[in-house]
Amino acid sequence: MQFQHFQLKIFFKDQAPAMETFVPFFHKWIQESYTPELLLDVADYSHIEKGPGVLLIGHDHFYSVDTGLGRRSGFLTQRRTEVQAGPEAALRSILKAALQAALLVEQHLQLSFDASEFLLVVNDRLLGPNTPAGFTSLQNLCAAALKDFPGGLECRQVAADSRQRLSAQLSASAPQTIALMLAALD
Repeated sequence: MQFQHFQLKIFFKDQAPAMETFVPFFHKWIQESYTPELLLDVADYSHIEKGPGVLLIGHDHFYSVDTGLGRRSGFLTQRRTEVQAGPEAALRSILKAALQAALLVEQHLQLSFDASEFLLVVNDRLLGPNTPAGFTSLQNLCAAALKDFPGGLECRQVAADSRQRLSAQLSASAPQTIALMLAALD
């Protein structure tokens, strides 16, 4: 299967941070070009329960503080544009963007992430159906794309419900840091 559009959520170690801290941080992220990506706008949806929270809109990615996807709060990165090099490159791309963003959050807002567990969502029901064959393809893709990670990442299906998007829990077998995982991608 030719997976392209992914979401990756990195969970906060502690309680969800105050949403209002992210509005000025995201504006500063745009103004000071913390990443080379073209960043366009900031939207505050924090008034919506279990919504996207505060959203940073970029050309290639959306970044948000999410309280609705998964079982706890985290930082969600969503790939918007296609990666021409194929599914393995697309998965590594979303991992790299999410880890870079999480590292910025750690450095500038002094927040901590649980780097032992991630939520990966295939954000395309046509190319990534939530079926046994779809999950097997995702599992094989994860094994190929994540083979260089220290200690590896185990890929487990979140729910085998065809009404839900195909999702996997990625779990590290050994304690990790965001910086160490990011270095493994380079």
